[in-house]
Amino acid sequence: LDGEGIEKWGSLSGLTLDQALRTAFVSHPEIHAAGFRLDAAAGQVLQSGLYPNPTLSFEAEAVGSDDGSGGESAYLIEQEIVLGNKLGRARDVAESDRQSASIAFEQMKFAVASQVSLAYFDALCGQARLNKMEELGLLAEQLLQAAIDRVDAGTATLSDQLRAEVVFEQSEMDIQRARYQSESSLHALALAIGVPEPVQIPLTSELDRLPVLPALETIQANAIAMSTKVAMARVAVSRAKLSHRLAKSNAIPNLVVSAGPRYSAIDHETTVDLGLSIKIPLFDRNQGEIQSAIAHRLGASAQLQSAEIEVLGNIAQQWSIYQSSLKTAARYKESLLPKTQQAFELTRQAYRSGKADLLRLLDAQQVSIESQIGYINAMQRVHSAAVILNELSHTHATWSDSYMSDDQQSEGQE
Repeated sequence: LDGEGIEKWGSLSGLTLDQALRTAFVSHPEIHAAGFRLDAAAGQVLQSGLYPNPTLSFEAEAVGSDDGSGGESAYLIEQEIVLGNKLGRARDVAESDRQSASIAFEQMKFAVASQVSLAYFDALCGQARLNKMEELGLLAEQLLQAAIDRVDAGTATLSDQLRAEVVFEQSEMDIQRARYQSESSLHALALAIGVPEPVQIPLTSELDRLPVLPALETIQANAIAMSTKVAMARVAVSRAKLSHRLAKSNAIPNLVVSAGPRYSAIDHETTVDLGLSIKIPLFDRNQGEIQSAIAHRLGASAQLQSAEIEVLGNIAQQWSIYQSSLKTAARYKESLLPKTQQAFELTRQAYRSGKADLLRLLDAQQVSIESQIGYINAMQRVHSAAVILNELSHTHATWSDSYMSDDQQSEGQE
């Protein structure tokens, strides 16, 4: 998808994670709002550096007197001269606000990317779980018909048929619940993307392909260097320092200069008026604003340390979830899934040959499907933790990186 993402929405045969992210970047209102806030901050940078406009005034005395003679009339141009480099320092403060808005814009892109990615994998896993439930339902239906046939043939009891009916009805309820959850997750994905209609496009990203993640030390270093949360805190420290300088500059009063011609109708002469004025900083030396700026400066430094600690703490938590889920998923794929599938096939063959009863077959079937769903849940936790780690550390933009091939996966695990 490109800039016409929404218009092309209905023509897609499948929706990859990358396409969902690109559509979100085009259509999501929060990204638009963050972009407008950045434009507004740039306007404030321009405005803060502008010099005060001069003032033109006109005075006239005895206008409309009875004897027809007038008094004095004067034109006066007044200009405020800004001292103490106030404009430069005010521009520096506004530039810090623009930098914050720029970082907030990038932060919003990562936040939207995380929301879309989490919703995408939730929907992808919801569809996978629904498929497994439907497989379970199909097997339950086949077993029910087999139980009915055996009861009719006199080789099974009525209790076997009743048990098969119970399993079939339970599977129908499980399918219905899984279908509702899948539809809900697809609707949540549409909201995360920022499109008006629910997602009806098949999700095509492969669930069992692992995301690319560097070592924990690299993620932590990148988080301190590149995390938008930490970057915002650094800009806040810089802004507090600049605001302190501006507060001290505001203690210096500005000079007001005025000049203009004055004409006297009585004396028939023209003179020039000159004026200089400046406030005397006797009572108000901006001491309150300076004190407040110092407190903000100290608070911003403490907030930077807090941001770094919070980001590193969240990374440690998500890394633990990622590693444990990765190991769980690997154990499911390499050991549990093959074993449960083999056990189910052997039990089904034994049931067909009359060497196993229905109860054993149902149990083997249940264990096999539950293992597959457990693997799906583990892979969802892997991808969710990876998404959050990327948002926290800005290690890379997940929407611009492709997933590893099977060979790359094995190399990454080594």
